[in-house]
Amino acid sequence: RPSAKELLKHRFIRNARKSPKLLERI
Repeated sequence: RPSAKELLKHRFIRNARKSPKLLERI
């Protein structure tokens, strides 16, 4: 069972895929 932090990371990565601008921020 994944931890909350891992879930947030996964969600963030999925969102970043949709908007490349988020990836540029990292």
